Amino acid sequence: MTHRYLYSILAALLMAGSSAAQDSQTLQALNERDIMGTARYVGMSGAMTAVGGDPSAVADNPAALGVYRHMEVGLTFDMQIDRTWQVPGNNTLSSANRFTVNQASWVFTFGDDRYTEGLIYSNLMLSYRCIRSFNRGYYGSARNQTTSLTDVILNKTDGLHASALVPAGRWDDNEVGWLSILGYDTWLISPQETDSTAYTSVLSEGDLVNNELTVRESGNVNQYAIHWAGNINNRLFIGVGLNIQSLAYNRTATYRESFDGDWLKNASTVYMNGVGLNGSVGLIWHPVRLLRIGASFESPSINQLTVTNYGTMSSALKQGGAVNSYQLETPYYTGTQNNFVMPLRSSVGLAFQCKSLGLLSLQYDYTHWRNMDDVHTLKLGLEARYLGWYFNAGYAYESTFRRDEPIQELAYNSVRTDTHFRNILATHYASAGVGYRGHWCIAQLAYQFRWQAAHLYPHELAEPYDITANTHRIVLTLAWHH
Repeated sequence: MTHRYLYSILAALLMAGSSAAQDSQTLQALNERDIMGTARYVGMSGAMTAVGGDPSAVADNPAALGVYRHMEVGLTFDMQIDRTWQVPGNNTLSSANRFTVNQASWVFTFGDDRYTEGLIYSNLMLSYRCIRSFNRGYYGSARNQTTSLTDVILNKTDGLHASALVPAGRWDDNEVGWLSILGYDTWLISPQETDSTAYTSVLSEGDLVNNELTVRESGNVNQYAIHWAGNINNRLFIGVGLNIQSLAYNRTATYRESFDGDWLKNASTVYMNGVGLNGSVGLIWHPVRLLRIGASFESPSINQLTVTNYGTMSSALKQGGAVNSYQLETPYYTGTQNNFVMPLRSSVGLAFQCKSLGLLSLQYDYTHWRNMDDVHTLKLGLEARYLGWYFNAGYAYESTFRRDEPIQELAYNSVRTDTHFRNILATHYASAGVGYRGHWCIAQLAYQFRWQAAHLYPHELAEPYDITANTHRIVLTLAWHH
């Protein structure tokens, strides 16, 4: 391995950080945001940066809190039904269902409607919100492939002396990747007789591979926040927020290959948890009666992220006229990264409002990454009002996380053995809702359909599976105001 010694100085850092930063799939999974929140917010596909008056809108733009004129306590229930399948020609379906309380909020208002100038209202909100749910599964399969996981293991092991793969201390050797150890002990690769730093695969030249991958994810990202906003002259609303985000994420994956009567199975598990802190600021300007202009900014957050992973490799190989089975499990590895950075987020929006009839809202969200493609989201929301009833609908489009779709490679000395990764191509949302606002209560109901296309790679040399995921979300919000 020609580059091995060039990286030797950084090996300890790579081993310590590889568990948290080895692939952008981890980064993507942690930073995806569903359009989740109150039923009104979901019904308008999140296009509320310039609208305000809703707890979920406050989470996007703190100035939205300044629109409130009454104390309000609210609770939102969320039912998520996720369906994922491979296209074309494969009817295997992965499904996951989840019911939860995804938001709770308490708004305190301090002001007087009799005043029309100065700081008319000064409002405070305490809230909990689930901003990401990971409850989902993926499955893909392919036949007659020309690349194998053993090819990946060969590439990671090339140049490493076979003696380094044998001793008990090999798991702690910064120059030895755990995927290489698994492949060596299960006889998927073997050192050449003439060169102990070069290896051969169990596959023969020309062997074709049938593969399949099953992935299950669970967990969520929750946000606990305190926001303040002021209403100045009934024209300008300004707000600030402090957000604490907690992460819990689990992923299990099983990859299988069969070739010339032999087979291998690579099973991996990853647990992640962490906590982060960031701030947000925003404004809503009401220059004329029918128009509101909103803008917000959420700072990057620096998080402490703890990652635990382990894996198992199994094989059944024809050797000397018999079929021999092998299996090896890695130790548990836990690494901590204290500067895992969530991206900068900002949004701008326009809302055209007629108090008696309803509103039209347009919004653009921008997510900026330090080392990856930025994400752009366009949102459109409509709301019609009749007496105390209102009816809303919305649409949103989110661009891909990785436009150039680069292959995500494990480091040669990584402690991770989960070789798969997923690249989202595009995400679409369509939604509708209905609500009623009485003298002291609010009831809202909304439905959301999310369609997402992605490429799921079983490993870095494989052809991707084309994956489609549909999510149905039903949201109920109940609130009391005074």
